[in-house]
Amino acid sequence: MPLGKKIEIKNVKPVDYPAVAEFLQQQKASDFTIDQWREKFLVFWDHNPFFREDKHERGWLLRDETCTVCGFLGNIPIQYARCGQEETGFALTTWYVRDDARKHSLELYGCFMDQTGVLINTTPTFEVEELLKGVLKFLPLTADWLKRDYFFPVRSGAFSRYLQERFKLHPLFKSINFAAAFIAMIISNVVARTRSKGPSLVDVKEVIEPPADTQQWWDAFKAEHPFTIARHSMGLRYFFFSGEYLKTRRVLELRSHGELLGFLGVRLVSRPEYSYVEVIDIALFRDDASMYLTLVDKLRELVLRWKPDIAFIKTNAFSEPMRNALNRSGFWSVAGRARFYYFDPQGQIGANEFYGTPLDGDRVCF
Repeated sequence: MPLGKKIEIKNVKPVDYPAVAEFLQQQKASDFTIDQWREKFLVFWDHNPFFREDKHERGWLLRDETCTVCGFLGNIPIQYARCGQEETGFALTTWYVRDDARKHSLELYGCFMDQTGVLINTTPTFEVEELLKGVLKFLPLTADWLKRDYFFPVRSGAFSRYLQERFKLHPLFKSINFAAAFIAMIISNVVARTRSKGPSLVDVKEVIEPPADTQQWWDAFKAEHPFTIARHSMGLRYFFFSGEYLKTRRVLELRSHGELLGFLGVRLVSRPEYSYVEVIDIALFRDDASMYLTLVDKLRELVLRWKPDIAFIKTNAFSEPMRNALNRSGFWSVAGRARFYYFDPQGQIGANEFYGTPLDGDRVCF
């Protein structure tokens, strides 16, 4: 579709992957190489069981008069359950436009908006956030878990490098920062080891595939939540047990007297100077502090045996009992930075009806 004398917009096809990958690398959209971007496209679409070639678009790109890519917006189909019925929603990813084509940015976003499912944007810049709230009428998810990020230091040196990066600390404070990270790690471990431990009321173990009774659990879980991402066997397999995700994600299941209560999913995030483990999903039937205390202990055990250079565990408190358990287990908290916006074309989903976690949107794809 032509947008003017020099720029046209087109749907992304597999043949476009190399050109889009090269464009995103030139735009410094991340630290990915061209090959890594192409692998990411396979995760978004080719290996995505919710993507349908005849129904969905991979995204849209802008091309100039030389047929060079000068803009891109990606579109990731994800299955949701609305009042127990499953439907497709769409997560925006990687919206970049070359400076000389910026006036066409909204044409790309218009293509994303012209879809019938719930639309999700979890990585907006400040300017995009103002656009979402004002012109496009997106709603913010206002859940309490977004307000605070929780950390458990595992290795002080690597954790201090993360603090330096997150809080933009001056290099002159490097020694003080390291000392603070070391003290925080000592305090966290002392609190975790000395807190009172009653009898565990749940069984927690790592699983390497969706358990046999996942569908029964999912049918009951989606009946309790008006709108939530699909966690049936297909969904869990895609998010945690397939392709690239198989290398960097782990899942703990919780049971009580053999009954499946739910799952906690984490991912390993690798940075040049440190790595960390982030809780990206939690979906449980029960909600009491004793259960979370057991879960947190098992999570720490998993992290310690996973990889030798993990700096810290990052999570959010998805309920008040979980918040209490994190505080009693030596976790530190700071103001959260995540932003979560959604648009429901049907206008039916209130912010308090959307059961969201970091698994929603595109943020955990990177």
